[in-house]
Amino acid sequence: KVGVLEIGMFAAHSYLERCGVPKSIKDFHHHDIVGYDRSEQLIRGLRENGIELDRLSFPFRSDNQVVCWQMVVAGFGIGLNQLQVGDAEPRVERLGVDAKIPALPIWLVAHAELKTSRRVRRVFDFLAVHLQKI
Repeated sequence: KVGVLEIGMFAAHSYLERCGVPKSIKDFHHHDIVGYDRSEQLIRGLRENGIELDRLSFPFRSDNQVVCWQMVVAGFGIGLNQLQVGDAEPRVERLGVDAKIPALPIWLVAHAELKTSRRVRRVFDFLAVHLQKI
């Protein structure tokens, strides 16, 4: 384990102008949420925050995180991303709602055989040092 990624909720300025800014997690019943198609992770997270939804509740679903993020940036709805990515995007705003969003652990893994290669070991050591700075 080389670190953790903090996660936040974001929405495009255009979406917030059109639909309003949610003040609490309870307001999400009245907003469009960009969700995953097969993964239940977001649904479980919303349930832990008191929001009962199923996969059919999302107006847009994709298991591709890049596609989901682009939909958020385009103003389609509210979505999750790493704080570093979301805060660096000028077309979106981080939402200060009262949701508990767990951080995601970062693990650096490979087959045991690869660790014996000096070149691979050197890359792993480099990645471990720099990923810890995230």
